[in-house]
Amino acid sequence: MVTEVRRCRKLIISGSVLEEYSFDYRERSARPVGKVRTVRQKELSSITSINRSRLTLRRLINANANLWRSDTGRPYKPIFCTFTFRENVTDLDFANRFFSKFIQRFNYFLNIKLQYVAVPEFQQRGAVHYHVVFFNLPYIDHVYKVVRDVWGDESFVNVKPVYSYKTLVTYLYKYMVKNASDERLFGRKRYFASRFLHRPMVIKGSRGAAYDAAIEMILQYRCADIQPYVASFSTDYSGEITYRKFDLGFGRSIFDSHFVQREFDEISQFVGN
Repeated sequence: MVTEVRRCRKLIISGSVLEEYSFDYRERSARPVGKVRTVRQKELSSITSINRSRLTLRRLINANANLWRSDTGRPYKPIFCTFTFRENVTDLDFANRFFSKFIQRFNYFLNIKLQYVAVPEFQQRGAVHYHVVFFNLPYIDHVYKVVRDVWGDESFVNVKPVYSYKTLVTYLYKYMVKNASDERLFGRKRYFASRFLHRPMVIKGSRGAAYDAAIEMILQYRCADIQPYVASFSTDYSGEITYRKFDLGFGRSIFDSHFVQREFDEISQFVGN
């Protein structure tokens, strides 16, 4: 039951990308406890979950790629790795534990906390393997041998740098799409993310003129010269939604400006509300 409708704006800031949603917010009562969903509703819920995971992954990548820096201030290039088991490991729980222990060994070897996202996938032979992007992997002599030795299992490891955001997102999107209909992954994590990644910043609310003015100042100051991607769509819940996306370019940040940071501080009370 819908009880109230009010116009709402939401910003999502992830690295160089600022997304704005404008929509009607409806407060409604919770779904009755014990209500059984139909098979079709469950299928739609699964599709929605996969799409949400893909969108969250894209924002995580953008919030971190080229934005981690060494002690000298130089940005790390994202490094894409593929990890494969020599044996035909088909147990996802076992493989996930092995991967977690590998990350622990690698952190110890490098004496840092690696920041990464990883997408598991089942190969055609049924074995689990992992596609991983590291955001702060330092330069390593003989990197292929070192990474393979730390991974262990005498298995195949591939390592290569990534020079564009589009390529980076395409890599991981491709594997998530392939996994979409894999029943072995239903109800399981579609990706893993390290604990201390930079997270997208969400600002939302319907707080009146002061709130809207602060948002507009950020948009005008930081995104005035950028042609946004604009779209509109509708949902049963929020009605008509207007969407705008501004992209400053790979490796840059909306917050590379003291002015933007100051304006953001003015509306920080609305973060996540």
